[in-house]
Amino acid sequence: MRATKNDLSYDLAEIDYQALLITAQYAVGELTEKCADHIDKIRRTAFTKDGTSLRLNASNLKQAAIGLEICADTLATLEGVLENRRIEDVNLPERKEDPLASY
Repeated sequence: MRATKNDLSYDLAEIDYQALLITAQYAVGELTEKCADHIDKIRRTAFTKDGTSLRLNASNLKQAAIGLEICADTLATLEGVLENRRIEDVNLPERKEDPLASY
């Protein structure tokens, strides 16, 4: 039994909405924990004269927060998508030419 209903065949890609939603929820949860860990490390090193650790954790927090922003925005969109009449795909890579199209 497959974990999702995603399917990638020769000329069709089916994407399981529930799998996307679960993935986004998981990512938001994981990145929230990462941010909390980095904040905790910053709090512990803030008064220790360990500037390298402080800078490194601040930089790591920034990266985790950027990822969290993207994932939270994606989750919010996925949760609201069913209320809209039109859904558009954006930011898809260019499609490759069909090698059999010339035959």
